[in-house]
Amino acid sequence: MAQKKLHNQTSTFDQQGSNRNNRLLPWGMIVLMFVLIAASSTVSKAQNSFSIGMAGGVEKNLNHLYDMNETNTDYFPDFNFGVEGIYSYGDRLRFRGGLFYENMSYTREYNIMNDLPNRLDNTVLSISNLDFIPRVDFRLFSLGKLDLLASAGFHFEIFLGDYERSTLANGESYKSDYTRYVFQKGQVGAIGGLIFKYNVSDKVAIKLAPDYTYFFNKFYEENDKNLQRVSGTLGIEWKF
Repeated sequence: MAQKKLHNQTSTFDQQGSNRNNRLLPWGMIVLMFVLIAASSTVSKAQNSFSIGMAGGVEKNLNHLYDMNETNTDYFPDFNFGVEGIYSYGDRLRFRGGLFYENMSYTREYNIMNDLPNRLDNTVLSISNLDFIPRVDFRLFSLGKLDLLASAGFHFEIFLGDYERSTLANGESYKSDYTRYVFQKGQVGAIGGLIFKYNVSDKVAIKLAPDYTYFFNKFYEENDKNLQRVSGTLGIEWKF
């Protein structure tokens, strides 16, 4: 009995610690953003400039399928693509705003245990979002033509629409609405990451940017944690 009580107390403490860490993480990224802004006091007097960019990549959503009914699998890589405007303040600090189309999808398998050819086999849900991402970049160091920057900001995700299609065991498919109305439509979160930027010339650069986003809401109410996302984008920038 004592061992069982101790185990329950330990589990409670572990859960409380996990929840505390989840709450602190987005605030840590917000603090990082303000630290990057404050670092502008050390920016050199180099000429300011404006750039535009295009970027796209793949992403992996986390926690959005936990504790769900049936078997839910993220088979396909989610993706995004869009444009950015960048204002460089000196040679270290950049203010950047991006507008992206984002698509996320998953498959639900029902595992119905009968031999009827018209039994429901699976449902695929595809969701379209419009993402607005204002952020601050700070150049950490340069090595030849390669720049490494830290980045932090906010991630606003606006729901555009969805498409759901279900398939029967006999292969017949049809448009459906089994899952499309119950998920969180629209999110707000904190984003942080790195930028590996290679300056091809004084005017053109290519970049690789891994990012992590912590959203402030769950995707489904049944989820045990808030929605999180890791992504990697490849892009190009033109300086005016």
